[in-house]
Amino acid sequence: MLRLLFFLFFICGVFAAQATSDIENRYETERDRLLSLPYDDRLSALKASDVFDTTSVLGKYFYDSVYLNAARTDSGFTLSDTELATLKSSYPRIFLEHEIMRVWSSLAPFEKMQRELQAFADLARENGWPRIERLAISFLVSTLIEQGRHYSAIMLMEEVSQMAVRQDHYQTVFDYPLVVLYWDMADAYYWSGNYHQADIYCQKFQNIVPDDAYNQMQGELCKARNQYKLGNYQAMLQASSAVLDEAKKTGHLTLALSAEKFISAGHFELGNIRLAKEFADSALRFANENELAYPEDLFDIHYLLARAAAANDDLDAAVSHLSVMENNSRYATGSQFDRKLNEVRAEVAALQGNHKLEASLYKAMLEEERDPDAAAVAWEDFSSIADKLTAQEASLLKVKSQLDRAQTRNMTTVALFTTTLSIVGFIAFWRILRQKQKIESFSRLDHLTSVSNRWHALDIIRRRLSTMDRRADVSCVALIDVDRFKQINDQFGHHAGDDMLIHIAKLFKYQIRRQDVFGRYGGEEFVMLLDNTELHDARQKVEELRTILAAHRVAGMESVLPLRFSCGLVEVSANADISDVISQCDSLLYKAKNNGRNRTEAAVYTPGQTHQRT
Repeated sequence: MLRLLFFLFFICGVFAAQATSDIENRYETERDRLLSLPYDDRLSALKASDVFDTTSVLGKYFYDSVYLNAARTDSGFTLSDTELATLKSSYPRIFLEHEIMRVWSSLAPFEKMQRELQAFADLARENGWPRIERLAISFLVSTLIEQGRHYSAIMLMEEVSQMAVRQDHYQTVFDYPLVVLYWDMADAYYWSGNYHQADIYCQKFQNIVPDDAYNQMQGELCKARNQYKLGNYQAMLQASSAVLDEAKKTGHLTLALSAEKFISAGHFELGNIRLAKEFADSALRFANENELAYPEDLFDIHYLLARAAAANDDLDAAVSHLSVMENNSRYATGSQFDRKLNEVRAEVAALQGNHKLEASLYKAMLEEERDPDAAAVAWEDFSSIADKLTAQEASLLKVKSQLDRAQTRNMTTVALFTTTLSIVGFIAFWRILRQKQKIESFSRLDHLTSVSNRWHALDIIRRRLSTMDRRADVSCVALIDVDRFKQINDQFGHHAGDDMLIHIAKLFKYQIRRQDVFGRYGGEEFVMLLDNTELHDARQKVEELRTILAAHRVAGMESVLPLRFSCGLVEVSANADISDVISQCDSLLYKAKNNGRNRTEAAVYTPGQTHQRT
């Protein structure tokens, strides 16, 4: 009898679990249908739908999750604490979805948000909930991009792309389909400065849903902004204008607003301040008239208007637009918004005659540049020239309030005039740096892996080692060689080998600190400086890299995995010649190879000795 009762309870539990799963799946399917509709059609379709039982906690949650993506008046879920407890106990998978959305919509610090989203993704993976895992990862990717950790985001997306689903629309989703992933890839590459790679993913974004008009227009704007960054302003204006006309004709208002912002920015770069202001004003009116005034859009529009006002020496208007930007910066968060805010603050400070503040803002922007090592080297070069100016020469420097931006882009030697030497330094270098970055990146970066090339990495290391004259000053230099890399080229081809080097370079680059140096030395060999690091800690860091690389999986290359490397590591604690240090690293690397590979051979630098492979 007890066995029979146990069996009946078991069967009832199975049917109850199945019924719960069926309801969740039905609700998810209906939500996806409703959210695939154009934004303006969602609310009426939601009210007409009879799928969600809003007398139940689950039905109420799903109804609200659609409503919040269909109406602009509300900003949060409406479940009470009691209802949330019920959702957690009865529908743990959906409760985890709710928690992911709650954390994402909060204004928590990036680090806290990142930790919680990663924990949610791990929990979803442990429970076998792939859609929830992808949802958490999608927001984690967005967080990394906003933090400026673009290649960390790219690496995460490359991993999740293997489990991403195909979906036929780009509208709001509670998943991470390929169409959204490709957009995020384009976004990450764009903000990292790799505009050609960004263009590839803009096209992939278009190709995955070729018959969707919204998708195609969004893809065109995606490519247009790359053209903008590459300096092809006429091409950008032509593409954006075509999207603007089509978007207004088809009622895609958010795309029309984006196109107007792009057109304003393009005219600004071409020096057409009047047209830039006209399109920015039009974008602001369009946003207000159509209730499209989201914080990020308002921030960008007022950024354009503030810069136009500054270009016209209109201090009051510039301050007014800056105030709106600062009010919206609570929501428009991320490194790109911070940079724009500081640019306008610097221009306002210049109009106010507060050159000390202006200089400090330009200095702050320099320190946040994408390649801080290169910025430090270039600033040192600039300062060495500026320091040689006599007081008489310095007194001749004058303010030039307007720079011809188009002419500046084509200059190889720029003479900038201002009232004080410090302003000459910070402002001139900021503008020179921004204009020269495209050219300099080719000379600084390895063309395959996009990390520092051999010349640039060794130059930074040389400068660091040549200044080591304090007793407690210590750093470590390493040569890293991927073991048996020839096997990858022979078995899978050189293209696969190149892909592997790109993966390894990204993997290592974003495991070290900003003050460290990492570059490609040649072939499958990399050079690294761990600044202010003793030999013991450097060994530990190298072993961390070894563990990370060994855990890295590449589909189709299982026969050559795990990846391993050998390392020659040298501690330097006194003024040292870079050639001698690299020679000792090379000797130790060769020793590591001879002693069985996948190991580190380390030593303290011994000056004045020649180290050769034996």
